[in-house]
Parts: sequence; structure tokens; C-alpha cells
Amino acid sequence: MKKVNVMLMVLVVSLGLCGVLRAAILFDDFNDDTGTVTGNTANTGQTWADISGRTSLDTGTQFGQGGTVGAGNAVDNADWKTNQIALGQVVNDGTIVVEADIIKQHRTSPVNEVDIALKSSTQGKVTTLIWSADHLKIGGSWTFGNPDISLNPWPQSNIHATLTLNLNAGGTNSASISWYEIGNPSNSGSANGSATINGTLNYDAVEVWAYTAGTKITGVDNLSVTPEPATIGLLLLGGIFGLIRKR
Repeated sequence: MKKVNVMLMVLVVSLGLCGVLRAAILFDDFNDDTGTVTGNTANTGQTWADISGRTSLDTGTQFGQGGTVGAGNAVDNADWKTNQIALGQVVNDGTIVVEADIIKQHRTSPVNEVDIALKSSTQGKVTTLIWSADHLKIGGSWTFGNPDISLNPWPQSNIHATLTLNLNAGGTNSASISWYEIGNPSNSGSANGSATINGTLNYDAVEVWAYTAGTKITGVDNLSVTPEPATIGLLLLGGIFGLIRKR
């Protein structure tokens, strides 16, 4: 009986550790933001900055989900708006998940676009999750073979998009993308990158870009960058149960 109690206690503690380990290193729901994005603080404490020579994203409920505030672009003339934010640390090992809710009203020409770029400031490279026209894909300089998914939930689209990076510092790195339509999750898709990248990819910042024209809206909400703890959690549990067995 004592052994069972110990095992249950260990399980609870281990699951708690996994929850802590899975905490986002960047998260912003934009709900306490007003005006432009520049100078506003993310839920995790980092501050949004301008990108030199570019116009800042705006905040407002038209960019959010379910009436909440988001960040985006609703100008009447064709234009990009953008901001950047530091992660506060370098990520180059383990599984990293970048997620956001994206709104994009469809326009044929010029094509509206939303980009979420995970960036290495020191290496001058980016891996960009791109929603342009009816495609979700990876672009930038580290593209992992440019996986590309055709999707068609427009004329006004709200999707949850995910970029998953499996990083191995000094080794082989891979990526995949996925999406589902908000309010209709059965409308979904995913794709793996067809190529890997060798070496150490030092990601340390995020850029968000939104392009629109003709009173259409593009924007993001609930942006996060999260290390996945699954492997660490399993190792913790395995080691702890091994000790219990010895006792």
C-alpha cells in the first residue's frame, strides 16, 4: 500500500513538473494592448519592438478571436505592417512549437498574407510560417524543403496554425506544419518538411508580418512559442519508477 501511495505521489509530482516544463517562453493574447503593438508587453513579459523602416501592427478586436483583442493590419492601401519580439533566450535543442490564431479575409489581387517568423538574430536566418492565398507553408531562409498545404476556408478565414521544429544542436533539424479551421476543427491538414538542416539553429526572436489591401483584415491572436516536455517527462518518470522498484 505504501508503495502504491509513493508511486501516486511521484506521478502527481512528475506531471506537475511536465506542466512547468511546458510553459510558453513567449505568449501574447494582446488583450491588454491598445494602439499600435510597439511598446506593448506580452503576457510572458517581453516587449514588442519596431522593425526598422516598417509600420507597426495595430491592435483591436477585429484581429482577435471571439471578440477579444488581436494584432494585425486593416489599412485601405496595399501595405505590410510588422513587429518583432525577443524570446529572452536562445532555443536550439528539443521540440519547439510555434502557434497562433490567424484571421485573413480573402483577396485575389493583391493577395493578403500573414507571416510568423522564428528568427535567429545572430545567424541572420528565419523560418517563416506563411499563410498566403489558399496555402499554409514554410518560407524564409531555413525552409526545411518548403512544406506546403492547400486550404480553402475563405472568404473570411480563422485558422489555428502550428509550426513544429524538432531541433538537435549540432545535429539534424526537421520541421512540420499543421492547421485547423477555428469553429470547424475537422477542416484541417498537416505536412512534414521534405528536407532537414544540419547544424545548430539559434532561434531567439519572433517577427509577425501582416499584408492587406482594400479594407480587408489580416491579423494574429494567442501567439505562443513553447518547448515540448514529452521526452523529459518520460525520462523523469522512468528514472523515478526505477528507483521505486529498487526499494
